Amino acid sequence: MSIADEIQKLHRLHQEGILSDAEYEQAKQRALNEGAGVGARIDHALGKAIEDVPQYCLFLHLSQLLGFVLPVIGWAVPVLMWVLRRQDSGDVDRHGRNVINWLLSAVVYGVACALLSAMIIGIPLAGALLVCSVAFPILGALKAREGIIWTYPLTIPFFK
Repeated sequence: MSIADEIQKLHRLHQEGILSDAEYEQAKQRALNEGAGVGARIDHALGKAIEDVPQYCLFLHLSQLLGFVLPVIGWAVPVLMWVLRRQDSGDVDRHGRNVINWLLSAVVYGVACALLSAMIIGIPLAGALLVCSVAFPILGALKAREGIIWTYPLTIPFFK
């Protein structure tokens, strides 16, 4: 929801007498201070809200690291986080697509490393893939916290 939409909605509620003058001014000021990319994002069709989109996206990126504990969880959690909330925010959808694209790319690169390990070169490549699989989610999470959508390097764009 844009700032203009939010203020228009607040104005309508004020005109209908639902919000007092003080409540209207306070809510309007809060909407102006928070900006379009931060704060409650409301999806009218589902009636759901994501209170802090950058924090949700941060956890979306970091959830990939669960794969080092249980591989199935490292896949299931980010996919579920994306699927369940991608309609609530365009930012969640874009971050989720980046995460899923990286997960699929890592599988492709892992298979290539396994095939190349017979020629020894696959072993250091697998090590590099391991480093990337730790570093990229952390960097993506740090960027998400700042509200920046960062596409992981070397990612194959399966979902655009």
